[in-house]
Amino acid sequence: MSTPSPGVRWRTTPERSWSTPPSSGIHRFADRRSLHSSGDNPKPSLRLRAPLSDTDSDGGAHSPSFQLQAPNGWSDEETSGGDGEEVDQPIGTRYVETCAPRQHPPFLPRSDLGTAHLALELTERLQLRAATQLGRLDAALGRLEVQEASVAQELARHAAADAAREAEGEAARRRERASSRARLLSSLRVGHAAAAETAAEQLAAAAEAAARARQAAAEEERRIRAEKDAAAAAQRASEAARLAAAAAAAREEEARAAQERQRQAAAKEGEHAQRGSVNQGGASASAAALRPAAPPALPESAVHATPGALEWKRHLEALLAEAKALAAPYKADPGTKAARRAVDKALTLGVQQVSASREQVSRLSLRLGALMAEQGPGPASAYAQLALAAKICVQCEVQVTRLPGFAFPLAEVAVAVAAGQPAFAELLIAQLVAACPLCLPMVYGRDGAGAGEEAWLRLSGYKVRTDEDSGQTTRESTDEYMLRVGGFVRLYAAFTQCDAANNPHGLKKAWTWLARFLNAVPADRASATALIAFLQVAAYRLHRAYRGQALKLFEVVHRDYLARLNACEDPDARANFTRIKTFLEERAYLAEPEGRALPKFDTSSIDRA
Repeated sequence: MSTPSPGVRWRTTPERSWSTPPSSGIHRFADRRSLHSSGDNPKPSLRLRAPLSDTDSDGGAHSPSFQLQAPNGWSDEETSGGDGEEVDQPIGTRYVETCAPRQHPPFLPRSDLGTAHLALELTERLQLRAATQLGRLDAALGRLEVQEASVAQELARHAAADAAREAEGEAARRRERASSRARLLSSLRVGHAAAAETAAEQLAAAAEAAARARQAAAEEERRIRAEKDAAAAAQRASEAARLAAAAAAAREEEARAAQERQRQAAAKEGEHAQRGSVNQGGASASAAALRPAAPPALPESAVHATPGALEWKRHLEALLAEAKALAAPYKADPGTKAARRAVDKALTLGVQQVSASREQVSRLSLRLGALMAEQGPGPASAYAQLALAAKICVQCEVQVTRLPGFAFPLAEVAVAVAAGQPAFAELLIAQLVAACPLCLPMVYGRDGAGAGEEAWLRLSGYKVRTDEDSGQTTRESTDEYMLRVGGFVRLYAAFTQCDAANNPHGLKKAWTWLARFLNAVPADRASATALIAFLQVAAYRLHRAYRGQALKLFEVVHRDYLARLNACEDPDARANFTRIKTFLEERAYLAEPEGRALPKFDTSSIDRA
């Protein structure tokens, strides 16, 4: 063993075994000694301590440990890190204890450089060993990461395989559900088709049965109607025979009365002749005064109407006379007074309640039609039809002259009643013609009447009143007469243009009226009033139904009638001339007339409220 350098002493202290280094690589010894050097200029030195013994307490061999002592003048606290502990550092299998100074000494002796180099080499070895162990640890960690990655990949493959199997199973389940749904839909379609076929067969059978039932009902209805018509005809014939017999008896009674009057007149003449108070001429004048005055006869040359219109007029007059004759005994019978009063009340109330609403028209049509049907054929039916026609004419005179649009709902009710009572339409038109001949159309000539001014006024439709006490005759003004003419013609035109499928006097009659008007009626104020009223109501439906033919008819009005009306000397006709011309030139017939489109409900009461 070599001699230690100055400032360094050896000691043999049992340390840990060489073969079993501590796990931490650092051992401490509790040697709290202060190293001091003598002299004024102390030199820094290091002191190494040798192991105190070669064996440990357990008998094992240990490697010697060296302790590097701090230079002289340094304290324990400075060399031991503050608590005086000595630190052992491993050198291979040996360990050296160093005291790390807090500040570098200015110089180291040459003899201490070897120890320092040894300590540095040991430090490098320890660092290399630590690096090697860290590399091994990193490699182990890398292998663990690779294993974890492979395990993760395996898990991912298993998860993907599970997902694929699940998706395949779901797809299979979807296909199975779709197949089940398709089978179910197919079975439902087949069932529905079979049910539809069965229902169609049942409907066809029901329709066939209904058709047979309708045919049987129609045949039964025709049979009943034929029986009723035959019974009515027989009753009418019987009533006509009775009326004829009554008329013959009345004529015979009148003849006997005339003979009695003549006899009395002759007796008076004889008395006057005997007395000498009167002559033969006075007796003749007295006899003539006792006979009733016959109505003035009007030649057909004084009537402006087509032959067809005149024939239609004679038919209407005969029908009206027959109905009045049939209703006369019922009207004169005191036993039917209560029934007649109930019918009159119901008819008056029904006609006065007519308003411009579809609901009111339908309700009143059903009520009046049922009332007509309750009368049955015979005098009661004739009386009810004549009464209803008269009340409609009165309502027209009162309402339509003031509200022209009221002609449409009133005509709707009349058409609905006429659909169930075909004779009612002709009775209504006969009364319209009797009140206003221009509804035919027909005009009585003033010059050819030959019966005086009063007779012409009555025949033309003027209201003429004669005071029974004074015998003075008064008539309505021409303006009032024109208002009534316009109202009556509007009602007739509204009746013909009604869209009801069972209208017995439909649009063809409107065409006939206009053609007869243009062919025979002269142009004056009254005819112009009737024409503009007719066009404002019926021209719209005529144009929609006949198109080009209606335009030709309107052109005749514009070209011929207006030219004749313009040549008329009546200045009061100029207003109607302008109205007709404007109506045709502005093509007002393309627009639906006001009041024709009935609302569903009557809002007049709501508007007033």
